[in-house]
Formats: sequence, structure tokens, C-alpha cells
Amino acid sequence: MATQQASAFDEDEGDDELSAQMLALLMDVGPRESGSGAEDGGEDGSEDFNESELNAAFAQSLASTKGTFVEHGIDGSDFWLEGTSEDRERATHDEDDFEPEDWAIFYALRDHMRLLTSATTRPGARMKHLRWMMMPIADSQGLTFTDACHALQSRLMVVRTRAFYQLWRKRIALDLPKDGLTMCAPLPPMLAQEIGMHPAIGHIKGVKIMAKTAWEFPSVSLDTLLAKSIDRGVEQAAKIFDLLCEYGYLARFSVDIEGQGGDHDADLLPRVYFTGRNPTLLDGRRRNNFSWALSFVGDED
Repeated sequence: MATQQASAFDEDEGDDELSAQMLALLMDVGPRESGSGAEDGGEDGSEDFNESELNAAFAQSLASTKGTFVEHGIDGSDFWLEGTSEDRERATHDEDDFEPEDWAIFYALRDHMRLLTSATTRPGARMKHLRWMMMPIADSQGLTFTDACHALQSRLMVVRTRAFYQLWRKRIALDLPKDGLTMCAPLPPMLAQEIGMHPAIGHIKGVKIMAKTAWEFPSVSLDTLLAKSIDRGVEQAAKIFDLLCEYGYLARFSVDIEGQGGDHDADLLPRVYFTGRNPTLLDGRRRNNFSWALSFVGDED
């Protein structure tokens, strides 16, 4: 059974028309080693207009017509502030950003994401907001995550991965059921295709299986992730994990016995999120110019 699952997932997924855009983007979102004049600038310290800049400009042009206010807003810290004050949000955004009826949807989505990622949210409440984001269920107002994102012209994978990244940055460990979330949204085909096309890791058997497993079990312990991946047919699981972290698809942190965030000490329990992107791996200028929305190619959810 594990072999069948692995084989099915390793098949190419998604729209091949995105291949060129993905490859261009992948050349500019991964980590870069310093020391090369061609990549780091000329001998006088200046930075030439190089291929990575061209790729970034190309990616930006692809996304410039999306009009996704939420997608671009999630780059800013104000989207993730503690609390749910509408007055504060009204002060930081223009009334023309949404139609009047869409403001209520925006506030609902933002409040779900804030409470999901707040360090002060109780575990039971946090799981409620996680299920709302990852499962086809409605909140008390009858709103689903999918409907909220579609109403605000935002791609589900962009908001979900950004929420996972926020949880990782805050070192929040989730108390998931042993078998994961029932009817959990699968790893988006576009992300599976992107990983499979990555010039550095896409050729490695099992890389998409581990990514899929981490997506399905947010904040999974490293030992459990490796064990589940091996059960699904992944070989060299530890090597694949390191590579997925190196290129920003996975990110790890450590927690102590009480579940509070800790450093990467050997006696602490490593936890893992699928983040899809990790701008902390980028150098200074690329990190400052990084946009979560523009780093995802295509209109798929």
C-alpha cells in the first residue's frame, strides 16, 4: 500500500504551461552561496542587473494583475497583530481596498489567522482555527476558508503557507490527532509540481512525498515525519529533510517538554512545518524585496 501511495504522488501534477514561470522563479527563491562576483555583484561592490533580478521582475509582472490585497497584505506584520480591532485596521487600509460587503469577510479571515498564530491562543481554540483553515468546515457565521479567500481574490495556498510560516516563526507546536486532520486539504498540485521541477532536489525520489507528509501534519515531530515518510516509501529520508529545509520548503524548530519554543539543542524535540517559502534564508536585499504573493506562480489554489 505504501508503494502505491508513493507512486501515485510522484506522478507529475499541475499545468505544464506554468513550467517556464516556475523554473524562472525557482532560480530566485532558493538560498545563494556568497563569494561569486556574477551573483553578488562586481568587483567594486555594485550589483549588476543579473538573471535573478530578471526572474524576480518576471514573477512580479505575472502577479501584477491579480489584485489580491490580502496576499500582499500578509507580508506586513499588521496583518498578524494580536487582537481583532476593526478600528486599527480601518486606519491602516483604504476603504477602497474592498467593496463594503467584503470588509466583513476580510475581518473574519484576518481574525481566524491572527487567533491561529497568536502565542496567547489556547490550544483547543487554536485547533479550531487550524481546522477551519485546512478542512471544508464553516465557522459560526457560516463562512468557510475557501469561500473567504475566493471572495477576496486570494489563493488558498498563499494564505495557508504564510500561516504555517507564522506559526514556525513563533515556534508554536500544535497538538494534532495521531492520524492528522480528517479531510485535510492536500498539498496543492502547483507546489508539488514546483518541488518536482526544482533543479536541485526535484530529481530525488521521495522528495514530494515528504513534503506532502509535512503539509498534512503541521508541526509534526521530526522523528514522526521521518518515520511516516519511510512508511510511504521514502529512502534517504534524513537527507531529503535537510534538502527541503535548505531550499525553504520545510522549516524546523525545537520545543521543550512543556511545548514552548526553544533553541536547537539536542535535548529538545524538533518540530517541522511545511512553509513553502523561507525568506530568512535569503540574503539582505533579496529578503527585503521578498513578497509572499509574488513568489507563487499561477492562479491555482
